[in-house]
Amino acid sequence: MNNVEKMKRERSGIVAEMRKIQTEVDARADQSITADEKVKFNELRSKVDEIDGNISRAEFLAKQEEAVALRSDPDKQKAEFRSMGEWLGEIINNPTSSALERRTTTLGNKPAAGYLVPDQFDQTLRAASAESEIVRPRALIIPSGDAPEAVTNLISLDQTGDKGIHAGLKMHWVSEIGQRPNAGDLPITQIQLQPNTISAYMDVSNTLYNNYEALGALLQSRLSLATASAFDEAFMVGDNVGKPSGFVAAPCNATAPRTTAGKITFDDIVNMISLTLTGGEYIFIVSRSAMPQVLTMKDSAGSLIFQPSARDGIPGTLLGLPVVFSEKLPTVGTQGDIVLCNLQAYAIKEGTNPVLLVDVYTQAGLGTTRIYYTQSIDGRPLLTTPIKGADRIDRSYFVTLI
Repeated sequence: MNNVEKMKRERSGIVAEMRKIQTEVDARADQSITADEKVKFNELRSKVDEIDGNISRAEFLAKQEEAVALRSDPDKQKAEFRSMGEWLGEIINNPTSSALERRTTTLGNKPAAGYLVPDQFDQTLRAASAESEIVRPRALIIPSGDAPEAVTNLISLDQTGDKGIHAGLKMHWVSEIGQRPNAGDLPITQIQLQPNTISAYMDVSNTLYNNYEALGALLQSRLSLATASAFDEAFMVGDNVGKPSGFVAAPCNATAPRTTAGKITFDDIVNMISLTLTGGEYIFIVSRSAMPQVLTMKDSAGSLIFQPSARDGIPGTLLGLPVVFSEKLPTVGTQGDIVLCNLQAYAIKEGTNPVLLVDVYTQAGLGTTRIYYTQSIDGRPLLTTPIKGADRIDRSYFVTLI
């Protein structure tokens, strides 16, 4: 374990101590914090800040030293491949080459075996336009970092229950010389992300397998589209069992009751907008089965409210908000057939670079080679529950029609 990893683990332990203090405070009827607890909490927070600074300096130096080593080592400079096809050719013809970064099988993580896709092709495989992938281009992305498969803890305000958007802080009107009441201490919560593994294989003919450039182009195009589709589905409707936690019908959703069974109406759209939290860029995601209803929807004056875009790649709008359609949402008339969301409130944690494992033996009798593809990622909403407004109505960055 390197020094940076040790510091990150130490920081996680300290944050756990802070959470223990806050949990004890939350359990009290008045949610008051003692003087000793406040001192201890602030000491721990100072330690976290100090460790963050040490980690930042260590990571900066490591990157600079790596750059210096690359410039001075001819062998490392040769590790840059001109194309994915050339990289595949190196795997096929020279599998023990020092230019290839290999993964070894680890207990409980067998799909990790294989070759790490170089950074120069990693971004190509991960890349997807907003037209082919809805969530990730608009979400909050957390890079893989130095420990890509480790748990990432995000610290956020605890706005659950009746705490509201201000996490329970209360301001008071007082006279000029009146006693100033305590506004309260900010309650915090943790949101954990740990990349889950997605994996599949494809069989290719040995003729194609030996055509490195054609195979490289095929893998880049097909794998990027297939994984983008799988990720989108998990980010929207994933059940958090070995996969990301989707935001459709998640506990953090504010829900708008349907005014007409089996349909999406103009009144539904208005109600959904009224349940959003202020701020952020919202987008409607609509089931493709609901497309006929949405495209022909009219307001009370009989005017069409869907406005198509005159520019390619720019979505149409409903009451000024962008609309995209997806076949991954439930069928029209069921909960989640339309969702209004601010996807910056959805966090995605990337894991290790994609991994390819080439198996020339299993299908050898059929004249084909089996190529396994593995990638890891996690995602979940930054909210755990809707937030009550001063009017006692639940609102959220994710609003679902039910």
